[in-house]
Amino acid sequence: MAETSKYHSFKFVLSAKRILIGTLIVIFSMIIFVIFRMQHLAVSFAYDQIFSSNQAALNFYAQSLDESVAHLDQNFYHLLSDNLNISLLEIQAEESEIFNIKVQLDEDLRRLYASNDLLNSVFLYSPSGTGQEFIFYSTKLMSASDTIPFKDYVIRTCETSMKGEKFSSPNWTVHIINDIPYLMRIICIDQTFCGGFIRLDTIQQQIDQIYHGSLGSSVILTMDNQLISGDTRFSRLPDDSDSVVQYRGENYIFSCVHPDILELKIGIAVPTKNISSQMNSDLTGFISISAILILLVLFVYICLFFMYRPFLYLADSMKIVADGNLHFRITKHSSVHETAKIYQTFNVMLDEMEHLKSEVYEKELEKEKVTKQFLKMQLKSHFFLNCFNIIYSLAETKRYELIQKLTICLVKYFRYLSLSNEELVNLKDEIDHIKNYMEIQMMRFPGQIVFSCDIEEQLYSCKIPMLMLQTFLENAVKYGIDFSVPSPITLSAVSEKQNGADGILFTITDCGEGFSEELLAFYKKDDLSVPSSQEHGIGIINVKKRLRLIYGGAETISIENHLPSGAQIKIWIPKGEEK
Repeated sequence: MAETSKYHSFKFVLSAKRILIGTLIVIFSMIIFVIFRMQHLAVSFAYDQIFSSNQAALNFYAQSLDESVAHLDQNFYHLLSDNLNISLLEIQAEESEIFNIKVQLDEDLRRLYASNDLLNSVFLYSPSGTGQEFIFYSTKLMSASDTIPFKDYVIRTCETSMKGEKFSSPNWTVHIINDIPYLMRIICIDQTFCGGFIRLDTIQQQIDQIYHGSLGSSVILTMDNQLISGDTRFSRLPDDSDSVVQYRGENYIFSCVHPDILELKIGIAVPTKNISSQMNSDLTGFISISAILILLVLFVYICLFFMYRPFLYLADSMKIVADGNLHFRITKHSSVHETAKIYQTFNVMLDEMEHLKSEVYEKELEKEKVTKQFLKMQLKSHFFLNCFNIIYSLAETKRYELIQKLTICLVKYFRYLSLSNEELVNLKDEIDHIKNYMEIQMMRFPGQIVFSCDIEEQLYSCKIPMLMLQTFLENAVKYGIDFSVPSPITLSAVSEKQNGADGILFTITDCGEGFSEELLAFYKKDDLSVPSSQEHGIGIINVKKRLRLIYGGAETISIENHLPSGAQIKIWIPKGEEK
């Protein structure tokens, strides 16, 4: 019996050891599993963060690249559409005239080239006129012979377009010239072509400067993932939308974007082994301090329980606002007085931000609308047609001196309109333009206009809005001329203080019929909106809107009838810059 009891006791002890060993194995296995699971999650998280960071950086760079080349497109269109020399180049002209025109166009191309660091070269090609004209500018080519392949390529492409074939794409597309990849853009208006080249290695150098080449390799690909420029190891990447792709037996975190107006892809490939090796080296240290960190986090969490959660919620709220949701408001209440005050101030600030954003947006829309109307009013086709008719009539009577005089006046007029991108100009320049404009009008109506201008000499250096006075003088010419007798029109400018501020008072008078009572009432309204049914006075309202935007309401405009007859306009503006 004793031996039997001893045997059963031994079996019980043996079973307890097995249970203990099994429990330790399970616990150790769970710890190992948790550690490696944490490592796997950490690696996956690191991959996602690197992919997101690279993708965000590439998106930002692609957006800035799109804006840069879009600005180039606007400059190309502006050069072709707003340049009188282009029109002169397309017609038959003397060699000396063509030479002068090409010199001016070459200067335009220089300015366009200097406006963008990406450009490798710019060109202008006009096959019409007396002969084919090709103007090419670049500071990045070594000699004139380097331009020959570009010239041949551009002319061949343009001639293909003139045969009725459209360009392959309206965007910047990849072209290989002398085994070097370029982005090329050609824009055509009428029969003149303008465009430029961008070397792809210039774009890649900018990307490498951002990443310093420390983690991965930058590549530039075609739309079907063929390598154009970059690390030759990535001759062709697979069509895979995942963040981690396998290429030649190695995993890469591959981020790629496609700029909207460029026919290519920009990518960054980061080998995962660089990240994994770094994280494996840190795993041992992580395990050794995990317990201490957990205890420390618990201790800090307990001590700051009533402070940490409110500030965490505040940080999340700020992130929501940073993402663009200005309608968000904090609804939680805190038992801590200081935290509640912060929540209240945060909501008040959001209310103010939303209100200011609406005001700024509406003001920008109004300013853009007025500016467009102002630019549109600069070009008056009937005015130019009348001038051309005068030139034709003078040519029939062989009055060449008057033709020369009128032509010079028109050249000055066009030159001044070319400054339409400037908001403020010197008063002397504006007065010279007004005198030139009135001289054209006096040639249109010989013997019918007597124009006088009285300006204080010390005011010539003051700044005023461009074309501020022309609209009123146009009205004086249109409605203030009595064709039976010479009609006087006067313009004066004197220094005058209003409400303690120094300013300039302009006075324009004529001896016509004056304004109707309906128009006078319309001009005196504070509301500057123009009803769709309104036919007269739109130009004057546009001037009032411009002055309101420039001077913020500090200006005054008086529109009255002048005794015994005619109209009188008084405009007072403060001296100095706009507000």
